[in-house]
Amino acid sequence: RGTHQRGPFRLQSCMPMSRSATAEPENVASAMEVASAGAPPTRSPWRILAPPVQDLDYLPPDDVVDQDLQCCVCLGWPEDPVVLGCPGGHMLCRRCVTGQLCPLDRQPFARLSAPQRPILTLLGRLRVRCPEAVRGCQWTGPRSNLQEHRAMCPHAEHECAHCGLRLRPSDRG
Repeated sequence: RGTHQRGPFRLQSCMPMSRSATAEPENVASAMEVASAGAPPTRSPWRILAPPVQDLDYLPPDDVVDQDLQCCVCLGWPEDPVVLGCPGGHMLCRRCVTGQLCPLDRQPFARLSAPQRPILTLLGRLRVRCPEAVRGCQWTGPRSNLQEHRAMCPHAEHECAHCGLRLRPSDRG
């Protein structure tokens, strides 16, 4: 059986798979690197369980969604925004796109494209509270920094990519 090691403790958890058998998810917490004594650090099997952007607590004045930028399906700030290739060029969350008809004008679209960089920058600057505020986290900051914060947040839940074990860093000690 494999062990997960973090600091002075070890967690018995799973049979590690070879690197070629598993693809490292993008959201693996690099701050949660695993290292054995004398060995070089390796990527941790722990990945962050992040809530959808729509579930985030936005801070004033960003708690009011700009009607020109809102997703026309969920009416929130767009998560992973895409622009439809319909005549109106509407922007929505990638997960709100279903089928090949625009939900606003009911016109077919053949492609999805990324929004312009200034729009992505604006969305990244929106001020949010850490989703773990209910557990005591005091962090607030730009939405674009949230994933980096969650990698180090002692209140955020992480999941082992090998066995599915779920823990918070504060529970590992």
